[in-house]
Amino acid sequence: ISELVHCLTEIVRTTCNSQIFLMASAALANITFLNTETLVKYDTLSILLNASKQRQDFDDLLLKDQIITLLANVSQKNPLEVVSSGGLIFLLSAFHSENVHSDQNSQLAVVRIQQKIAVALARLGAHKSTAKIIYKLNGVAKLVQLCKEPRERSYSDTVLLASIAALKRISQ
Repeated sequence: ISELVHCLTEIVRTTCNSQIFLMASAALANITFLNTETLVKYDTLSILLNASKQRQDFDDLLLKDQIITLLANVSQKNPLEVVSSGGLIFLLSAFHSENVHSDQNSQLAVVRIQQKIAVALARLGAHKSTAKIIYKLNGVAKLVQLCKEPRERSYSDTVLLASIAALKRISQ
């Protein structure tokens, strides 16, 4: 896995092709279900986040979904790595972005993204200093909004439950 992560990280760093970037990001996100330590070792989070900022297809829902999956998984074992790489800011920016999409597939992607962000914020919010950052950057306000306004979460019960869990963890 270590060599694979190293190669995928280099691909993310160097590719100009948006499809290759998306596929490498998806592969890295899938690896995080098995192992997060190698992504920390190769500074993959910082490289991926910096490369995504430079891309014109940054708002692509599929790409956001993969990056957020990766951040949510890494936040379970390496929360400080997510914060130091800029992942917390990425999560909160994605959380506050406009979520109005006309087609059903896009709306389902938004629901998945909201749920994953809430899960990541719950994991990151377990640390007092990170919980304060989440609060100051209006992450708590967005979680409350998702709980209070079903339309904001596309009437998704999974987003509601994830948001409640995040609020509970952050408040502790």
